Amino acid sequence: MNVDLGNVYFASGPVESFTIVKFGAKTKADVGDQIVSTVTRAGSGADALIGITAKLPPERMRTISVDGDPDTFEPLPGPRRRVDIIHVGLASVLLGGAVVNGDFITSDSTGRGVRAGAGDRYVGFALEDGVAGAGIEVLVSIGQLAAPAAARAAK
Repeated sequence: MNVDLGNVYFASGPVESFTIVKFGAKTKADVGDQIVSTVTRAGSGADALIGITAKLPPERMRTISVDGDPDTFEPLPGPRRRVDIIHVGLASVLLGGAVVNGDFITSDSTGRGVRAGAGDRYVGFALEDGVAGAGIEVLVSIGQLAAPAAARAAK
């Protein structure tokens, strides 16, 4: 039996499928006066990582031609994008660098998984080997690796 703990949030910045996220700006809910948290792509192991995105549906796009320039694509305006986040359990993550099973996984500058170093916050640990651009399974279990001894002594 596979039981995951997750939640649905609004995206407040760029978010892709199978990437690591952090909390973004707070925003007003669609109904009522409640203020809700949003998520955005994580940018490093120093961020307060909260989980990994599940597969997102594609954005609806439209083409635009301006002054005879080639058509470009842009997202259709519409309701805010909702994102499923896995906080605990099994998740797939896209890699930004090579990892081996058992490595703690943190975020690179684009929200992709890389091996965590001393002092980094991590989102979980790798259940298989992988290289940059590949997707692997991760056991999501958020924490932080100990800082180097010299940094702890300075405090």
